[in-house]
Amino acid sequence: MSTTANCYLIGGTRVLTQCGTRFLDAGVTIEGVLSRDPAVVAWADAHDVPVHDPAGDLTALLSERPFDFLFSMVNFRILPGAVLDLPKIAAVNFHDGPLPRYSGSHVPAWALYEGAPRHAATWHLMTEAVDAGGVLLERWFPVRDHATALSLTYEAAETGIELFADLVPHITRRTLPETLDTSGRERRFYRRSARMAGGGVIHAGTTAAEAVRLVRALDHGSFPNPLGVPALVTELGAVYTRQARLIPRDDPRTATTVLSVTTTAITLAAPDADLVLSDWRAVDGSTLSGQAAAQRLGIAAGAALPAVSEERLADIAEAQKRLRPHEPWWRARLDDVRPVPLAADDYSAATAHYGHYELAYVP
Repeated sequence: MSTTANCYLIGGTRVLTQCGTRFLDAGVTIEGVLSRDPAVVAWADAHDVPVHDPAGDLTALLSERPFDFLFSMVNFRILPGAVLDLPKIAAVNFHDGPLPRYSGSHVPAWALYEGAPRHAATWHLMTEAVDAGGVLLERWFPVRDHATALSLTYEAAETGIELFADLVPHITRRTLPETLDTSGRERRFYRRSARMAGGGVIHAGTTAAEAVRLVRALDHGSFPNPLGVPALVTELGAVYTRQARLIPRDDPRTATTVLSVTTTAITLAAPDADLVLSDWRAVDGSTLSGQAAAQRLGIAAGAALPAVSEERLADIAEAQKRLRPHEPWWRARLDDVRPVPLAADDYSAATAHYGHYELAYVP
């Protein structure tokens, strides 16, 4: 019988490749990697580690040979109990937040939105209930003043990689650390389809502090945004904004007023502080100036920020709730949709032609 611990890895990103390298350096045998991440596939090929499709029959694949551990690292697929029961010792997952307080999906963003002063990286046992297994290791760190969802996710990942070094000696001995006592902690679970602030809405009832937290929580840089873009909303419509800056102010106010409108920004005097919003986009993605955004929303310098009725806010939140679970399906089908080209040499009124066109879209 071999005395070398062996495992399978499932997931992606730098977390998997860095932790996988530490395993190989420690003499742990990696029987295979289940990933579609090109960087992970390249790493596995360079280290002669077999690569498998994570969307395949995992139960059949992982039943082919005995193995000690299954490690899930930045893996967004929920693994069934039949798979979790296959490793002889344990299935272990990396989580980019503290447990059980921030269980579920996109938790760095939720921590930012809720104003958490610190965050954590966690390695925990896997159970059929998501993020409910015992915590093996955790490491806390302060949330930086200007952190975004992207930067906090990165920091949690790097902390998790560093923390993994404490787990490796246990794995080489085919053991695990004692689980931490988290019985006195609050548990919250954030579903993948959950959205903050009624779908990312900034309105006349939003404080400056909340608006800044929201914008940072929804800032994923150039990476795909799974949660949405913050929008300033009035009864006339919505305009997206990607930048928010809080300017402290001594005198409190009872209502939000518009201090100024410029080519780049709209500055509001919220009850708690002044708020500068900029980087505007229309709902079709086109860039807008600050003046154009203000015009669309009925905003004028020196006036109160137009309020939004509770009914309209409730309608927006309800629409988000209904539509978000189906967003991945629609994104996959609409991703390659392009405008139909209509030939024309002159778009002037003198030569314009009007017609009725029927277009069909088949899902």
